[in-house]
Amino acid sequence: MDERGLLGKRIRELRLARDLSQEALAEKMGVNAKYLGFIEQGRANPTLDVLLNLARCLKVEPVDLFNYAWLKLSEPEIRKKIKTLADRADGDKLRDILALVKARET
Repeated sequence: MDERGLLGKRIRELRLARDLSQEALAEKMGVNAKYLGFIEQGRANPTLDVLLNLARCLKVEPVDLFNYAWLKLSEPEIRKKIKTLADRADGDKLRDILALVKARET
């Protein structure tokens, strides 16, 4: 996946975490929902102004939009990282990890 695709995937992830539809976020941003859809699909090349507006509307720092390095990992790499984290974690951290995984199942 190219950088625009990764950025779009991250934006979608942030939008869904805030329980916003594309239409609702686009309205907050003052842009067309179709354009936001193209950004999320990696088919548009948003300007800096659009990215700054997106970050503001999602209530994140602009740098958070580009925090998608983990999306580049293969499934075995992800499993290895999770195992390493779990092996190093104490009981409270293990419960937190389990809660996060369970929350994603629903």
